[in-house]
Amino acid sequence: MKKLTFIYGFALLLIVAISCTQKDGIDKDLTFLDTAVSGNVDKIIDISNDNSGKVKITPTGDGVTSFVISFGHGTGTAASATVLAGASATHIYPEGDYTVSIVTADIAGHQTTATYPLKVTYRAPENLAVTLTQSVHNVKVKANADFAASYVIYFGDVTGEVGTPLASGAEISHDYATSGNYNLKSLR
Repeated sequence: MKKLTFIYGFALLLIVAISCTQKDGIDKDLTFLDTAVSGNVDKIIDISNDNSGKVKITPTGDGVTSFVISFGHGTGTAASATVLAGASATHIYPEGDYTVSIVTADIAGHQTTATYPLKVTYRAPENLAVTLTQSVHNVKVKANADFAASYVIYFGDVTGEVGTPLASGAEISHDYATSGNYNLKSLR
C-alpha cells in the first residue's frame, strides 16, 4: 500500500512539474532595466598611518554592480582596479596629492564618474635613537626611529659630501683619514 501511494504521489508530482509552462514574453521583457539607476555613490578611504603609503579605497553606492577605481598614481594595470559592490582595493602611494577617479556601472550598463582628492602625508619620525661606537679613526652608526624606514648619514669629513644611506636598524662604518672633531648628521 505504501508503495502504491508513493508511486501515485510521484506520478502526480511529475504531472504538475511537466504541466507548468511559462507564458511567452515574460522572460524576454527587460524594459525594467531602463529605469534602473545607481545613486548615493561615495567612497571610504582608509589611509594607514605607518608611513607605508598603503591606502584602502572602498567605493559604495545603491544599485551599483561594479566600480573601476583609477588611483591617480602608477602606470599600466597597477594604476587602476575593478571591484564588485562591497569590495575594496588597496594601493601604495608615495607622499603627495592625488585625484582618485571612480567609475560606477549599474545593471543597465549606465556609467557615472566621480573624482575625489587624496592627500597622503607621512608622519615625521618619532623616538629617534642613534648609537655611535668609536674606535680610533673609525665610527659605527646605528639608527632607529618610529615611522622611519631609512636615513641618510653625513660624516662631515668631505666638502660637498653625498650622504650614505642607512636602513632602519642597520649599522654602517666609516673611517676618518685624520683625527679631529666632525659633525655627523642624519636626514630621514
